[in-house]
Amino acid sequence: MKIKRYKVYQLNLPFSLQISHSLADRVETEAVIVELTDEKGINGYGEGTPRHYVTGETFQEAVKASSFFLSQLAEAEITGFSSLLGYLQELGSSDSAGKYPAAWCAVELACLDLFARRQGVPLWQLFSSKAETESFTYSAVLPLVTPHTFESIIPMIRTYEMKFIKAKVENSEEGIAILESLRAALGPEIDIRVDANCAFDSQGALDFLRSTAHLNLSAFEQPLPKEDLEGMAYVTAMQAVPLIADESFCSLEDALRLREKRAVSGLNIRLSKCGGFLKSHSIMDNLRESNFFFQIGCHVGETAILSAAGRHLAALHPEIRFLEGSFSTFLLKEDVTGDNIVFGHGGKARLLKKPGLGIDIQMDRVRPWSSVVASA
Repeated sequence: MKIKRYKVYQLNLPFSLQISHSLADRVETEAVIVELTDEKGINGYGEGTPRHYVTGETFQEAVKASSFFLSQLAEAEITGFSSLLGYLQELGSSDSAGKYPAAWCAVELACLDLFARRQGVPLWQLFSSKAETESFTYSAVLPLVTPHTFESIIPMIRTYEMKFIKAKVENSEEGIAILESLRAALGPEIDIRVDANCAFDSQGALDFLRSTAHLNLSAFEQPLPKEDLEGMAYVTAMQAVPLIADESFCSLEDALRLREKRAVSGLNIRLSKCGGFLKSHSIMDNLRESNFFFQIGCHVGETAILSAAGRHLAALHPEIRFLEGSFSTFLLKEDVTGDNIVFGHGGKARLLKKPGLGIDIQMDRVRPWSSVVASA
């Protein structure tokens, strides 16, 4: 396999509603899409969603880094999967790939998609002859909501009969009241966890957990600023609700620091944040015998490319506790595929079995919101 052409797209897809949490307000996605074409005319696609408040990587830096990575891979003569892994692992371990994880994620994923399409196998099958799981249950993820928007969201959750809910929260009486309304509306059987996106200090987090103890929350994601591992460890030691690291965790090295501090119980794997499919897969393999549990998460506004990649990763790791993503046109005005990537009733979704990512990418569908920012 040899890469003959590439394109890097800037994608700014509008949302159907405004999404808010304590670190950002968004009305559109901002993604880097990489399109590769080999000597046979087969295409492969990858996506990265740079979030400067998580990894420090800006969109402009991600575009520039993507072009650099692609220029390095353009000369590669890939003779098989081992050969491809060698190139990806060498370049993926570079300082540049570590500094620009979303850019590297987009490039690496496009290479894996292209190779799997050439082989006629789904992406997960590059790593295992048999999927570890073929059925998936996704969580509904609620942004910061007001009592008014709460009234419009609850009917949808009831209609879909979602089993897992993650709600963005702030440290406020109104936020607690909305959580109480959520529990009252959905009943005691539904798994509800919360995500603070660094909005609390350690005492505020403990006060919040005491105020919500009657709600039986299953987990508390990133309550404290990402650098405050001591504070996270203090809250964890109180044994109130398991903590999940998100902004505090972007690499295996971060995970090992969190384990040393006994700061959290769970880790939120996001492909773009963690530097791609291979690193995310490796992190879970390396920590399989640890006491961590895993959540495969997503950045707000991911297209079907990252949604599909997350499902392929989940197919290799049945031990994950929570799964997010596959929101597609629930949230986006349009998506890059006509294939149905959205989860169904109860949050259920099936294994993707078609070659590569398992979806037909059609960049023409998002032409009004995309532009080619680099090509060769």
